[in-house]
Amino acid sequence: MMVRSIGAATAKWTLYPSLLYTLENPKQRDAFESACCAQYCGRFEDGAAIYLTDLPASETKPVLALQHADMLTHQGRDNARIELLRLALANLPTNADESGLAGVRLLMECMVADAEFWAEGKTKPAVKNIEAVKEFFQGRNIQGLNDIELRIILLFHQMIISIRKVSNFLGKTYDAIFAESGFDTAIELNRLRKQLYKGQRLQFACQFLKVELNYTPSTKLKDTLDDAKVLCDELEQSGVAPLQFRAVGLKQKMSFMTATQDKVALLWRESLSTLSQIKPAEFSTWQAYFPSLALENARDSFIQSETTSRVKVKALLELAAEARRQLDYTQANQCYIAARNAAYEWRAKAEGVIEIGSAMQQLLVLHEAYIDFHDNVSHMHYFAGAATVDYLHTLRLGGLNPEKILNVIRDFTTTHPDFAIPSSQERIHDAGLVAARELGLSQETDAFKKSYRDWLVKCHFWKGGEGLSEDAIRDPDYSFRMIQHGTSDPLVWGENAVGLLLHWAAWEWDAKLLSSEELRYLLSKTLGLSITTSDNPVKILKTRETRIAVYKSLMEAVADSSSYGTDDTPQSTESFMARYSRLRHWVLLDERPPSREARIFALKIVLTARLRRFRDAMRETNDGVPGKEQAADYEVETAALNELDGLEAALKGAAIRNQEKESAVHVTLVKAFAVRDGAAAGLITEAELAQCAGDCRQLVTQAHDAQQPLREYHALCQLMRLTWQQHVLFSKALPETAERVMALVREAQDVFVKVKNQIVGLDAPDILIARVKLADDFRFREHHNYALLGRLSSFNHYEKLYRTSGIQDFRNQAQSDVLNLAMWARRSKGSGFTDLLNLEIQTERAIEAAKQTELGNKNPPIDTLSIYQSGGLGPFETDPVSSSQTLRAAQQGLPHVLSPRYPEWVRVPQFAEMLNSLPRNIVIVDFINVPYIQAGPTLLALVYRQQQMGNSPIPIPVLTMTGVNKWVMTNLNVGEDPETTNHLSEADAGAKLAELSGLLTPLLTAEPQVAIQPGETIVFCPTGSLNRIPLHAIPVEEGGPPLIVRNPVVYCQSLTLLHWLYQKTAKASSSLASTSGVAPHRGTPRLPKTAVINPLPESNKRGEPTASTSRVKDLARALHAEGRAFQHGASLDPQAVLDATRDCSVLHFHGHVVYQPGAALDSRLALNAQAARRWSTRKPAAAHFLAARDFFRPDARLAEPAALATLVGCGSGVGAVSSTDDVLGFPTALFYAGATAVVGTLWPLPDEDGAAFGTAFYGALFKERDLVGRASVGMLTQEQTEEAQGSTAGSFFASAVDLAKVFRESILAIRQDAARQDRKAPYHWASFALNGFWYFPISSLPAAILSTDLPDRTAAMSAVGHSELQEE
Repeated sequence: MMVRSIGAATAKWTLYPSLLYTLENPKQRDAFESACCAQYCGRFEDGAAIYLTDLPASETKPVLALQHADMLTHQGRDNARIELLRLALANLPTNADESGLAGVRLLMECMVADAEFWAEGKTKPAVKNIEAVKEFFQGRNIQGLNDIELRIILLFHQMIISIRKVSNFLGKTYDAIFAESGFDTAIELNRLRKQLYKGQRLQFACQFLKVELNYTPSTKLKDTLDDAKVLCDELEQSGVAPLQFRAVGLKQKMSFMTATQDKVALLWRESLSTLSQIKPAEFSTWQAYFPSLALENARDSFIQSETTSRVKVKALLELAAEARRQLDYTQANQCYIAARNAAYEWRAKAEGVIEIGSAMQQLLVLHEAYIDFHDNVSHMHYFAGAATVDYLHTLRLGGLNPEKILNVIRDFTTTHPDFAIPSSQERIHDAGLVAARELGLSQETDAFKKSYRDWLVKCHFWKGGEGLSEDAIRDPDYSFRMIQHGTSDPLVWGENAVGLLLHWAAWEWDAKLLSSEELRYLLSKTLGLSITTSDNPVKILKTRETRIAVYKSLMEAVADSSSYGTDDTPQSTESFMARYSRLRHWVLLDERPPSREARIFALKIVLTARLRRFRDAMRETNDGVPGKEQAADYEVETAALNELDGLEAALKGAAIRNQEKESAVHVTLVKAFAVRDGAAAGLITEAELAQCAGDCRQLVTQAHDAQQPLREYHALCQLMRLTWQQHVLFSKALPETAERVMALVREAQDVFVKVKNQIVGLDAPDILIARVKLADDFRFREHHNYALLGRLSSFNHYEKLYRTSGIQDFRNQAQSDVLNLAMWARRSKGSGFTDLLNLEIQTERAIEAAKQTELGNKNPPIDTLSIYQSGGLGPFETDPVSSSQTLRAAQQGLPHVLSPRYPEWVRVPQFAEMLNSLPRNIVIVDFINVPYIQAGPTLLALVYRQQQMGNSPIPIPVLTMTGVNKWVMTNLNVGEDPETTNHLSEADAGAKLAELSGLLTPLLTAEPQVAIQPGETIVFCPTGSLNRIPLHAIPVEEGGPPLIVRNPVVYCQSLTLLHWLYQKTAKASSSLASTSGVAPHRGTPRLPKTAVINPLPESNKRGEPTASTSRVKDLARALHAEGRAFQHGASLDPQAVLDATRDCSVLHFHGHVVYQPGAALDSRLALNAQAARRWSTRKPAAAHFLAARDFFRPDARLAEPAALATLVGCGSGVGAVSSTDDVLGFPTALFYAGATAVVGTLWPLPDEDGAAFGTAFYGALFKERDLVGRASVGMLTQEQTEEAQGSTAGSFFASAVDLAKVFRESILAIRQDAARQDRKAPYHWASFALNGFWYFPISSLPAAILSTDLPDRTAAMSAVGHSELQEE
């Protein structure tokens, strides 16, 4: 018996179709299908009856055991699930692994461990099986997984979520299973789900999508929800009940990911309408066919109803009783939880002693019933523990006898001796510790203290030996618990509050929110604690001794003449208030974790403890009668506490008001965009929209005044949306609306630049970087989208007016809009390159470190707060002028365009100067996407050439970015076996590429002065997933040749980058020649430094020479890459490779490349062939690779002013497209290192394809080099010179090789090679792409022919370029 491999799963209810063949009796199969249907629909009594009568002894057949176990899970009967699965495991063949049932065994063992977590409160079995899953899939990829393996993966991620909610047992290494996902959970689930969807395994795609939504980052959530909607539509339209039912569950999950209750209710109601279509005719209502969903719908209706909390509690308890009668313990549990929440709400709103007492009594009765349900009915110890924690909280809230609390804890410990859920045990033992102390039970107090500590260090908020994790530090709820845990004594609370303040200070210093100088000032002047520069503040501040010392310092007397009373009295109020003022200033700083409310609360507790000590001291002096001085001081400190109370109340009030306004803005936008989509006309009026815009403007002002730039930016983006919707919904005049939007865009741009300068600067605060990464509007540069929308809409408006009226003013305005549209397009794509690089590699920090090393650490560290004025602690002694000078000095040597202070995009004069200096046959195509345009295509192309800066945008009407994304996902998402997964290797590859011809046709058929003519060199600046597409391989007409036959093609990710490379290459080379007075060299040619890297063995396992070995050796000789410049062999040293590449003008790499989709800068050049084969499952050792980010090191610099890098390896030219439409990968890294042109590949390819390309490319390069060299010294005829130089003018272009022409000739040579007919599919040649600036000075190439007196050695090398390298 084995798991049969199947393709698309048939539309059955079960998730185990590969095991159905084991049910040989047709009646059994029908009964099994009925049981599955009953399970998913929630008719558990029917399902149980079928298993009992028609499918007895389900433990004897794996498919029955697994499906029956799933039903018990849905019921909430995990105890029964454990028994069933243990019997099933005992019945598996002893040689299960050999029988092909290894996956079945592992799945059953994982299901048992999962059930033990819920039923018995055990964590170790789950952790053990999570490790077993990782080991089981080691060396595998996501291709070809069967349903058992998919079910294991689903359970793996579900167990990860459960364990991490309650413990710190699982580190980051357990985030994912497969190395090809970069061990990123979201990427792994996304890729698996897309593979399943592609294979039409829709049930599993739906299941994976539901789990994926738990991990999807906020920046990607909209895209994932869009995918979910597409999948829902397909499932619903299938007409197959199991698939339609899955759509209901997915819609329910989607509803929880939306922001408003209105949206939740809307999606849920839509899904319920589907249920009525699925139910068979014999069932009168969908509620009878889907009783579990009916219970859930009723529960949600009660929760959202306007009835009183008292009525809700009663209704929900009755619903829980009904669920228990239906054996649906999962729904019963949810009803109990909802009833508890309603009871808490009742207790919070109760007024008067009688009503408060009644609510409290109901809470206690409910808790006891809930605990009894899990102890005696469901036998789910996990929930019994959680219910006990809530019960103890209520007992403490009601101030009941601590003896009662101890009795509850003793009963729980006796009933659940093996309960091992850290988060629950920590709360239970904390309550026990408080109760034992209050009763004076010293022995039990000590026991609880020890057990509390034992459980505390296992909780999810505890970070190993370093104390509280960042999650705990940032969690306001935990802050309140931390202060009050273990005691009800306000004095001990004060000590705990001091400890928490010290934890925050340590965290802020570690996160670079506090400089060392600021921290020392805070500790010495405010908290009375001295530390030296050699001390580790984090370790010191987290010790108990430090906490006690600081607490005593704040509480005890100062022995000087200003003190009064005894030594036990507080220090003088004047001295304390000076320290308190500085402490208060720090506590109230903006943007500090966990929240301003929590920080104020901690400070209040410190003041309360001090006042308690104050009162005790006054009672002990002067026979209990305070003196005037004492009374006055007490009033001063009491006033400080009252002031904090007022601050707290004002903060809460302002927060509530702001939240209400923000919520109102969001709801209004939901309604407004619903109207736009035609889904709910009439939801909003013009007056409501205008009122909401006014509220939103207030939010902008408040955020600005509070110096909260991220909130200000978000509010401005919301205001843009509201303003634009006024035009869309109520026909507001377009020109006026566009200008209002553009005014908001400019305002947002100022805020954006302010934040950007902080996050890319020296000592950028990590908390700010984290918040930026979570801020969707900021990361996606939302104001850029509205800038493009405003300018394009205005252009369309005035262009239409001009065409109908012929008035020139309209034409002039349209032209102005085109130029502004182009400016925002350049700004959008150009700036992200610099920002992302600096954020990723922390450029300024690295350069500052290098500068400090160079200067011998003469300059002190730069103080972030003094430079950026992002807040401080008061009068620190810093010198902003000297700091700024150090900042400028640190940037010396940084490529100008990559400096964070560089203007963000190429300006019009700079761009025009470049455009007009380029040869006449150059055309630049900048693709842009305008997602919010209401009418017309969203994908456009801006076309530039000499003297043509203001061409009208060319719409791409046939394709959208959604269609492009789908094409890429379907045809180019490849695994480790590229030829079986990349569809461009198939017979219909030409037809697949022809689907994209709509990208080119508008460019080739535009107006004559704009249309791209044959022979012109095209420079494509793609957008989004267009960066993944081989545009040069798309046929220009149906059945015709690809674009590369008609035109040379180059790629560059943005016009800003293109301009920088132009400046480096053309301008630098020209100025160098003109200013240095260096004439063309005659005699022996200068040989620039070159490097050839080939980390491959001489032969394969069969002893046959590898395809590339002999050709790469020939190439090394031709390039004069001798000695250490030629790195060849199965294992190379990374430092030796970097040394070889340093200052070289030609770099050629031929070997393995490992692309990391989740972290493109961690993609690697493999320097150890054997180790490379293991990287799919293990993290490689640093000695075996060079990562893309290694080329950002100061010592990894290529030659100036120009360098050519050719990376022949799998996916070497692929980059991750960021949310800001910028590309990160090897090309980006090499541009940073000094390359001006990079040749890479867009997908994995066989070694022989790479070898053939290398031969063709360098053969064409040497030929072009010789032609240009001869032309520069007058050795060619006029006709030959024109062929070599084209129509170029100027000293640089006349002595530069046209790499676009070279690249085109090499691709055509591969396609036309008669010996490669079996490899003529686009897959084998379309992968190669030329990026960057395509003119390359011959002075940077070896053996450039610069004289008529050619030495024999040069001629010989030239012959190598024309004969040896062209041999097959």
